Amino acid sequence: MNNVFVSTSVLEDGMEADRAVAKLLEMDFTHIEIGSTHTFSGEYRKKIARFRERAVMTVHNYFPPAAKPIVLNLADSDKQRRQASIRQIQNSIDFCHELEIDLYSFHPGFIGEAIAVLPDTECRDYDFQFQRPDRVDRSSVFEVLLDSLKRICDHAAAYDMKIACENSGSISKNEFCLMSRQEEFEWMFESVDYPHLGVLLDLGHLRLASIANSFCPEDFIAAVRPKVYEVHVHENDGVNDQHSFLYPGCGVLGWLGPFDFSAAVITLEGRNLTPDQLMESYRLLKTSVAGRSRKETAR
Repeated sequence: MNNVFVSTSVLEDGMEADRAVAKLLEMDFTHIEIGSTHTFSGEYRKKIARFRERAVMTVHNYFPPAAKPIVLNLADSDKQRRQASIRQIQNSIDFCHELEIDLYSFHPGFIGEAIAVLPDTECRDYDFQFQRPDRVDRSSVFEVLLDSLKRICDHAAAYDMKIACENSGSISKNEFCLMSRQEEFEWMFESVDYPHLGVLLDLGHLRLASIANSFCPEDFIAAVRPKVYEVHVHENDGVNDQHSFLYPGCGVLGWLGPFDFSAAVITLEGRNLTPDQLMESYRLLKTSVAGRSRKETAR
């Protein structure tokens, strides 16, 4: 079974999603995650539905995009903005159901108001900017997030759909991050009763979170691994959320080896990669996953 996917985010930001899927199919990628980097276009259901016979697809976060752009934040203190985020995710779940897509993943949200800005392309920093709240009670913010998650799970339950909450991570904006620590995922699973809620384990975010919060990334992986539905694989310099290409011996590939992710989707999620970077990153990821599979078979 092929469980290695490629995200449409590896292509140019702002491309319409159907063009991105078609381009990846032209490059012989048939397992595709539709990512969050696409511009709004009408008739998305019709445009993506035509690929169902040729591609196995998953959907990530802000897709289909809203006609009026928003920043998804399930922990937003503003009720209207939070409701818009919940509604956007519910619409994405409906989209997946209609196209018979089995897995939808999403970002958890932030402490404070996130502002979408153009990324710093020089250092490849894809972090949001934030409005700092006057006062922060982290436990209260987390309760808001849990309420949003319960409402999303209630919606997904109508379809028995698998949904996955992503871990976050940042060095310079660590104070705004939610779901970047092991205990937060433990609280989530204790508080939200939905059997098809899992984890999207983002290894690039994990590197940043482990540095910012001084914990062992392998311990985090071991704790959440039984609940992992998907793994996002991309590199960074340990400072910025670069979503960069993979290279021989890079750290995130080393985290795949000790852990069994055979039941999970493993997705290459670089951004704005060149064709050569894309092909080499995919080769390295496939080789890493296949190497672990051979070791398991030999046991």
